[in-house]
Amino acid sequence: MNWQELKAPPIKEAIFDLRFSSESKLLVEDIEQFCKNIENDFTNTLPIFLFKIEGNASINSSQISHNNVKIGFKLSRENDSSIFQITNDGFTFSKLSPYSNWEDLKNNAFKYLNLLLKYFPNIQFQKIALRYINEFNLDIKLGESINESLLIVPAYSDQLPRELESYFTQLVIPDKNLGLKCIIHFAMQPLQNEKFKILLDIDVIKEQNYSAESIETLKNEFQNLRELKNKVFFNSLTIKVINNFK
Repeated sequence: MNWQELKAPPIKEAIFDLRFSSESKLLVEDIEQFCKNIENDFTNTLPIFLFKIEGNASINSSQISHNNVKIGFKLSRENDSSIFQITNDGFTFSKLSPYSNWEDLKNNAFKYLNLLLKYFPNIQFQKIALRYINEFNLDIKLGESINESLLIVPAYSDQLPRELESYFTQLVIPDKNLGLKCIIHFAMQPLQNEKFKILLDIDVIKEQNYSAESIETLKNEFQNLRELKNKVFFNSLTIKVINNFK
């Protein structure tokens, strides 16, 4: 389906993610060398650490130790909201606000994915994901039903007061035909002067094995993820709200 293009989408961050299979986990030393090969594309390179806590307990004593373990690197550019992350277990390309368009996100993500696969030709993937975090403010006047603006609204007894000040809900919706799963986090928080902050976090995932030779298949799969993401977005808000982003 061709979803309408929005001139001012409320996208706070768009995330393009692939997880390596357990057999394909990378060594940090190899990741560092790969990053040096593409460092001309970026102005900032920062290490990514995992905070680990380990403990041993016995009847007489207990010992707890903690340390930071380097697992990869984050690369970025000045005056650019794109971020590329490569760790021992995955690849992530993300775009912070201001968001441009899907083609830009997809092309840049696959540009660095192709470079990664040339350097590590034996990588296998076990999960792919496309996540869009949307955030915007909404006016809901006193006495106005939130159903006039939002389509994901919790149901509760009509014996309770009908004015809803805030809520947070999670939905997990599978698409069994395509083997996808969509995790939706929807929240409404009060601000001032009858304004509310709305969070619509849409994470579409597929767990399946892919090889480095599956690049065209991956492009098609991410298109399917995007279709479901768009379907969720345009069916979570009313036309009244969506018109604000045109």
